[in-house]
Amino acid sequence: RKFATIPVQGLAVSNRFGLTFVAHPYGFTVAKTEKLVQLATELKDSHEETCIAENNSLIDVPLTDIRILALSKHELTIAACAGNQIFLYAVPSLVHKGETVPFKTGPSVEKTGFIKYFVWSPAEDDTFIILSSGGELIIGHVGNSYKIISEEVVAVDWGPDGKHV
Repeated sequence: RKFATIPVQGLAVSNRFGLTFVAHPYGFTVAKTEKLVQLATELKDSHEETCIAENNSLIDVPLTDIRILALSKHELTIAACAGNQIFLYAVPSLVHKGETVPFKTGPSVEKTGFIKYFVWSPAEDDTFIILSSGGELIIGHVGNSYKIISEEVVAVDWGPDGKHV
């Protein structure tokens, strides 16, 4: 099966844990980066068509329509943006316990829109911003509520200090 919509950010790499997160049409998979590099090297001269990540995953998380995968600054949380919602997963629980249920979901952006952009704060481990396709700018904190801070926004990013949007 092919993607209904190609992810805008379908790959995340955790240097801390040596893991690679790859979106696919049915969700995302988590694999050891070292193993993927080794397999890619072996397949380089081969003419086989195979999905290296899915065939060598530690865990596969079912979730359709993923547009964005984003690791938090401390690499303990991965956000999967699918459709108009965010799903937050604890990386250690995914890998060591096989827990494929998110520990937190939300917020839902407007009913007909989708999450256009998601980025974690470079300064605070559990803070992020979301830009919806309809122009809503939302700030969120893991474990707390979310707040629309502006509307009719076209583009956004954090300032270098991570304290200003």
